[in-house]
Amino acid sequence: MREGGNVYNIPLAAVALSSANVWDLLTLTANSSGRIELVRVEVVLQTTQYAVFPALGLQIMTGSTGVSTAAAITPVNVKRASGNKAADFTAAGQSSSVVSTASATLVFAGALDPVRFCWEPEECCRPLLGLSGTLVVRTTLPSVAAVVFATATVREMGKGLPS
Repeated sequence: MREGGNVYNIPLAAVALSSANVWDLLTLTANSSGRIELVRVEVVLQTTQYAVFPALGLQIMTGSTGVSTAAAITPVNVKRASGNKAADFTAAGQSSSVVSTASATLVFAGALDPVRFCWEPEECCRPLLGLSGTLVVRTTLPSVAAVVFATATVREMGKGLPS
């Protein structure tokens, strides 16, 4: 089992996605002083008032060189291994101005099934962001406008590994 520090949730509530754009739902960037591990990502469609469910794929990518211009989200410390410490990483919410993925690696791809997507990889397979590493949760082009809720869970891992 990997030793880790604090565990944080990064929640997004009632995110409106138009059918005109691909969206970055969430962008995480590790600080230059520590590493983070993605524990879980869940996206749920608000299911009221749809004549047809939107087809919505999701991609989880690491290694992007882009910097998100979306609004910052404050991660919530839910497992306080070292008190109520602020996160050693940054999180940004939804943006239709997607970050560059020229140097990114697609780690996982999935879709709403039909109203929920959840990726909770086994501990041995969780993406680990190195110092200053970036992770993006991106949607495909929604078939119709949609409203989703999303939460990512991240664990701080410290500097323990070489960069």
